[in-house]
Amino acid sequence: MSRSLRTGLFLLVMLGLLSIALPMSAQDNTLIMARAVDATGLDPHTQTAFVSLAALSMIYEPLVTTDNDLDLIPALATGWSFSEDGLKLTMNLRQGVTFHDGSDFTAEDVIASFTRLLNPDVASAAATNYASITSMEAPDDYTVVFNLSQPDVPLLAAMA
Repeated sequence: MSRSLRTGLFLLVMLGLLSIALPMSAQDNTLIMARAVDATGLDPHTQTAFVSLAALSMIYEPLVTTDNDLDLIPALATGWSFSEDGLKLTMNLRQGVTFHDGSDFTAEDVIASFTRLLNPDVASAAATNYASITSMEAPDDYTVVFNLSQPDVPLLAAMA
């Protein structure tokens, strides 16, 4: 085999190996993930499988969450307080949050989510965590008041 043919083949092989070694460029705004098991669904009110809940945690943000010490910290709610008798939980909501379509996140969205979660037709496994909620009010766009049938301090942890 001639030297120029060997050089040409060598360059061709190296070029082929180089093209394999270069990372594929992803489209803008594309997330590609590999998981061992598929999510069983993406409805946050009906999922109980851990793999689904893990996927949902990357899509939805809770009102409160926990830090590394498992202390409750703000997420979509910036603060909260219970009434003296423990029958009202008032949550102040983060302003400037938008949905994927650009619409604003407001207290009415929180009420709509909890109304759906508590609807017996939805059959949410999490509904029992919120059984003390009797009604909800939105005094303004960024305040939600949960009216409770009894004091329910674990309610905040359920929201995390």
